[in-house]
Amino acid sequence: MSTLTEKRRVSSILKPSQSVPDGSGTPTRNKVRFAELSIELALRDVLDNNRLTGYDELLDKLKDEDPQDMKFVEIFTEAKQAVPLMKPYFGKLVEFLLSSRWLNRSEEAQEAYKQFVVELSIVQKNYCTMTVAKLVKQFIPDRALQSSSSSTVGRIPSEEQQQQMGSLHDLIIRLKNVIPMIFDVVLTQLRKNFPYYKRPSGEVAGYLYNVLRMTEYASIYCDELLDIVFYHLLQLDVNMPRSVIEETEYPDEEMMFEMTDTGEGEDGENGEESDTMKHPVAETLDWFMEIIFNYIEQTVKVDGQGDRLFKIVLNQFDAHILPAHNTDHAQFIMFYICSFKLSYAEHFISSLWKNVNNLNKSPNVRQTSVGYIASMLARAKYVPLK
Repeated sequence: MSTLTEKRRVSSILKPSQSVPDGSGTPTRNKVRFAELSIELALRDVLDNNRLTGYDELLDKLKDEDPQDMKFVEIFTEAKQAVPLMKPYFGKLVEFLLSSRWLNRSEEAQEAYKQFVVELSIVQKNYCTMTVAKLVKQFIPDRALQSSSSSTVGRIPSEEQQQQMGSLHDLIIRLKNVIPMIFDVVLTQLRKNFPYYKRPSGEVAGYLYNVLRMTEYASIYCDELLDIVFYHLLQLDVNMPRSVIEETEYPDEEMMFEMTDTGEGEDGENGEESDTMKHPVAETLDWFMEIIFNYIEQTVKVDGQGDRLFKIVLNQFDAHILPAHNTDHAQFIMFYICSFKLSYAEHFISSLWKNVNNLNKSPNVRQTSVGYIASMLARAKYVPLK
């Protein structure tokens, strides 16, 4: 009897969950479910006992399952508590957690994810780069990712997309508030993950929209953010000469003036022309310019930050556009912002004229400055010639 009693005691210690009845007189089986798989216990088992079984099982569950919102909250609440244990060699687990689908979930689920990310960034700073990279990559809206054609995506994000992006920007704001220096990492990742100019227009436009949105809450970094924008605008411009656009849009010049008897064209039943450019890169450039124009108008007219924005745009013009060759479109950003106040136009022309008279400037910059002065005076009706 004593031997049997001793065996039962050992069994009750090693298998506590099997000795607890479920109310029906039958012991409950110790099933390994996602909610029951403890993140903290799995990590401690690796750290204390060097056993990887529970950790590997946890990774498989994270990889294969897409939990409901309630389970999602439980997982990330527990993950937040286990953050102190997430040393660098648990990077795969952290990556799986950060890559989880969260933007199109309930507010409670989104909040659980945000709290985990903030806690992780504070306690385990070695994951900051990975965290920011995962967040920045989500600047491309889902519809753009799922679309194989740029023409199916709207130039302005839908209301649902803007709400989701609002939650993403809220998380970045929280990170910036608790770790101010993290924005240097944000800027690096923004440059690194900006979509290639040949990607679908929706991807480029969605990313650009979110980069410009960051200037609302990170105004101190407005110059750096617009530097990213103008750099990629220039990449689009120099790779999309006006001659190529005209050849693509009007392959036969005679067709430009051809009239039809029915008044119907291939672009519409009533002969209305489509706003979509035939060349995909030209379409992306068109979207890019329109979004920047809207941003300038919003900033100058609504936010009342015209003077500051003008100085930043002028700096970007001097840094990117003025030294560049064969730009046909980017300079109109400068012409456009000058239209809001005559003093902007006067300052811009004065700046160009200083370049012309400065013998320390390269001949190319001096010559280009003369060209821009002539171009602006010829095109800008808001500049008086007297």
